[in-house]
Amino acid sequence: MLQKVFRTADPSPVRVVLPEARKLRKIRAASNLTQEQVGAAIGVSGFAIGSWESGSNVPGKLNLQKLRDYIAKHDAAAPAPAAPPQQLK
Repeated sequence: MLQKVFRTADPSPVRVVLPEARKLRKIRAASNLTQEQVGAAIGVSGFAIGSWESGSNVPGKLNLQKLRDYIAKHDAAAPAPAAPPQQLK
C-alpha cells in the first residue's frame, strides 16, 4: 500500500549552528584564516567549514572531534583579554 507524503507549508530547513561552529568562526576571524585553511588543517574542504558555520550542515562524530581539538588548540593560543585597570583610592 502506498502512503501519501504531506509537505509542510514552509519547506525551508531548520538550521542548527553548533556552539563549536560559532567559536570556530570567531577564531578564524581573529586569526585571519580562510575556511579553506582551517579545512586543510582538519582534513575537510573549505565548503564543509562554511556549511558548519552557517548551520546548513553539521559535522559527523569524527570531524566534530577534530573540530573540537582544533578549537582547543587555537583558542588556548589566543591572548587572554586584558584585565580592566583598577581604580586607585
